[in-house]
Amino acid sequence: MEYFRAFWSEVLKIRRTWAFTLSVVTPVGVVLFIFLVMMEAPKKEWNDVWIFYLRGVIWSWLLMVTPLYTALLLALLASVDHNNGTWKLLLAQPVSRAPLYVAKLAVGLLLVAWSQVVLVTACLGIGFLLPVLRPELGNYKPGVDVPHLLTMLALAYVAGFLMIAIHMSLSMRSASFVLPLGIVIFAETANVLGMHQESLQKCWPWLFSFDAARLLGLQRRDTLQHFYSIQHLLLLSVLGAALVTALALWGFSRREVA
Repeated sequence: MEYFRAFWSEVLKIRRTWAFTLSVVTPVGVVLFIFLVMMEAPKKEWNDVWIFYLRGVIWSWLLMVTPLYTALLLALLASVDHNNGTWKLLLAQPVSRAPLYVAKLAVGLLLVAWSQVVLVTACLGIGFLLPVLRPELGNYKPGVDVPHLLTMLALAYVAGFLMIAIHMSLSMRSASFVLPLGIVIFAETANVLGMHQESLQKCWPWLFSFDAARLLGLQRRDTLQHFYSIQHLLLLSVLGAALVTALALWGFSRREVA
């Protein structure tokens, strides 16, 4: 019951932030950007227009947008208590601190999951306008394997657990946006420069979601890139997230009220 009350309190706090708006606007913005690119693309006679479109949306989202979006989203969630001085009140109470941290992490995980739902809904809803508006781009007949697309995004979401845990820890520790955003900018740079380096892919949490998409393929017919087992990636992400969260909880429970 204590965990549920803490969780519901965090849900109510969302109304005082731009977090929910960000979780909708960001994925829709990515889809609209790729759609406009496709609308302006010269006639190519692509063999599979859907793969090209999905690659633009999903890869842009997972490689470039998700790390920055996650860092900003979790910083917004934590800022409610940092800026209002709520932590001083909450941490001074003779109650367990674990529910406070776990509840905020749970809300962050749900918002990231919600953004994935918005992304795939917008991607398919807007994407189905392409055959009508730009039939000359090429072959649309292969269509979209929706179950495979949903499975791939679900696995990419799980692969992002370690990244989410890291940014939750950073945001709970620091009231400033500078630390989490500074780290994610560095991470984004490493993503671009090292996305084809196998040594980096195996240990860089900010690439895990993107690599999950490449390992599973955007569609069953997509060309797979087998860097290593996807099970290895998911296991590393889940266990790493558990370890980071446990360490963050330990530090949070020992925090002194300033």
